[in-house]
Formats: sequence, C-alpha cells, structure tokens
Amino acid sequence: MNRRLGFRKDRAAGFTLIEVLLVLAILVVLGAMAVSMFGGTRTKALKDAAKAQVLIFDHACPLFETHVGRMPISLDELLTVPQAPAEAQKWGGPYIEKLPVDPWGNPYNMQGDGISKPRIWSSGPDGQPGTADDISND
Repeated sequence: MNRRLGFRKDRAAGFTLIEVLLVLAILVVLGAMAVSMFGGTRTKALKDAAKAQVLIFDHACPLFETHVGRMPISLDELLTVPQAPAEAQKWGGPYIEKLPVDPWGNPYNMQGDGISKPRIWSSGPDGQPGTADDISND
C-alpha cells in the first residue's frame, strides 16, 4: 500500500540541504536584527555615565561658591584647598571624591571665570574637544 501512495521505506530520515540552509538564513536575519537593535546600547550607556559625572561636577560648583565666595575655575579646585588664605579658611571640600577620567579614558574639562557657572565637558567618544559628540553641562 505504501508503494501506491508514493512512500518509500528505504529513504533515510533527516533534513535536506535546502531545509538546513533555509533555517540558517532565518537565523542570520534574526541575528542581524538583534545586533542592530542592541548594538548601540553600550555607546549609550557610556554617554549616560559621562553625563552623570558632568552633572556631579556641575552640582559641586554651587557648594564651592557658597563656601569660598566664587565659582571654581578648574576641576582641581573642587579637590584641593585654595592657595589664598582667606579662601582656604572658608573652603569646605573636597567637593568631589576624586577626579576621574571619562568612560573613554580622557580627562574631564572645565572652563570658568570664577563669576558665572563654569562649562564642564567630556570630549566624548572621539576624544576631540569641540566636536558634536562632546558631553557638557550646557
């Protein structure tokens, strides 16, 4: 009866090459979709970490100003006692625990005049200041 319906008992059970290649193609497409969806997650996390650190520096500046009577000019002033004796007496720091590098291994930067809020920034993933990927408190 099996011969009349076209079934063969001597055929080995398994997958054909076409079936295996089709499954592999589907897996490659799904893998490519997953990489494109989650590929930027690490970069975003590093940028978020740099933003958080810049905000910590930014929040330390008004406290420094409250104690010393002026805004800091450099990030080092948030860690070390000022040279001027009058400022050294009022200094209540350190205002930050340490001066870390950004997630890409570059130092954070500060530009201030001692009067207005200073600009604090990371040079971002490319390590070059003044480019579009800089992360700052502006």
